[in-house]
Formats: sequence, C-alpha cells, structure tokens
Amino acid sequence: MIDSTTAKPGHDDSWCEYDKVSDAPEPKYAHPSPSPSLSMLADDDPLIPDGEYTFLCLGHAKRQGMRGAIKFRLKMQVQGGAYDGTILYKHFNIRGVTKEGRIMVGAKSDLLRRFYAVTGSPKITRLDRFSMSAFDGLLIRATVVTVKKDWEGDELPHQSHYSRVGKLLGKVT
Repeated sequence: MIDSTTAKPGHDDSWCEYDKVSDAPEPKYAHPSPSPSLSMLADDDPLIPDGEYTFLCLGHAKRQGMRGAIKFRLKMQVQGGAYDGTILYKHFNIRGVTKEGRIMVGAKSDLLRRFYAVTGSPKITRLDRFSMSAFDGLLIRATVVTVKKDWEGDELPHQSHYSRVGKLLGKVT
C-alpha cells in the first residue's frame, strides 16, 4: 500500500523530453479514500465536444506502452475558441526504435501518412531516418473524438469519458 503521508505527486518520467520540461502543473491528489493509507491520483483528462479544432503541436515523445506496444505521441494544445489552451494527445503505434533512439515506422503506417499530410514532406526513402521534430511548433487542423469505451470494448461510465485527438487533417496555412 502507498502511505499518503510519504507519497509525492509527480508525473510519468517514462515519457520523453517535453514532459520533463513542461510548465504544466503537477498532478493533483484527490481526497483520501476511506482507507487512510491509500490516496488516489486524480486524472485531468479533459472532455470537450467532438469536432474539428486548430492545435499547436507542443512536442512529441515515444515509449513502450501496455503489453509491449511501442507508442509515439504528440502533445497538442487547442488554439482559439472556448477550449483555448486545452491539452490533448494523439497516439500512434510504431514498429520499433533503433539503437540510436530513432523511431521506425511502416511505409503505409498512419503515422507516416499523417506526417506527409501535415508537413508536406517529400517521400522518405529511409523510414528509420527522419525526424518527428517536424511536427513541433506547427499549427495543425485535427478532429477531436470522445473516448466512451475501454480497451476491452466495454462502455465507460459518463464520468470516465475523455477527449483525444482523432485524425490529423493538415497544416494550417
């Protein structure tokens, strides 16, 4: 069990660069559960209406996710409108990581297709040698979808619904 008097708020250090230098506040701990020796982390997964939004890409990271899957994610902030400043994430599955730490993707992967659509890059011949930093600082038009089911396909209670970036549509010009 976790002792609530010694538990320190923090963030997941397994995500890369941008989480370590983020100005985002530390996660908040909710009121203690009925057991005084257990505290619960309160997630701040935002819920905004589905639709198209303009985002600023704040950074990217890669890590090994659940069940060994390697994930790449973009940290994106809504620009303008009622939800200005809201941070959402776009996740992609990737093939692997090279010894040098570069990501490897398939030639027909969603990540590579979205990369072309957003950056306007010419066709890449070495799929283990291109930089994802091309996303950083871009204004991107994307859809937002609400997650209403868990990974097993079971319905989530309304209180557990949250938003994520759906499809990257293109660069804002």
